[in-house]
Amino acid sequence: MHRPEVSIVVPLYNEEHNIRPLCEQIIESCAGLDFELLLINDASQDGTRLKIDELEKNYSFIHAIHFLANAGHQSALRAGLRHSQGNWIVTMDGDLQHPPKWIPEMLRQAKAGQYEVIQMLRENRQQGVFKNFFSGIFYWLFNKTADFKIYPNSSDFRLISRS
Repeated sequence: MHRPEVSIVVPLYNEEHNIRPLCEQIIESCAGLDFELLLINDASQDGTRLKIDELEKNYSFIHAIHFLANAGHQSALRAGLRHSQGNWIVTMDGDLQHPPKWIPEMLRQAKAGQYEVIQMLRENRQQGVFKNFFSGIFYWLFNKTADFKIYPNSSDFRLISRS
């Protein structure tokens, strides 16, 4: 079985208007890469399923996973990881907040530095004083008690190695 260099895993819930622009940006950004795109539909209530199925018919590298019931974002991510075939896996959201243009650079950095994980961080995230305060407490407490660190403003936009 062919193993692509990169699997891009995108959980989707009610994203019918974002799917086509997202896929176009991924295709443009990843031109020249050997990749597969896994679109995981978390039982969307809009036309997300139809859009995904249409894309899957038109592109051999697009693969759909449809949940029968809403299981949540993390479950959709896990399903995508389980079905991915790539040597490297990129996870990202389907709402166009994670720019696909960074995927080739993430891959280049991972290979050049022999990193297992490339974690993208948000810049200039404005959530309000209340949410920023409690987010800060969460990160501080988590990093004091856990065996590994998570960074403030980290997101689901990351690249990880198959290993």
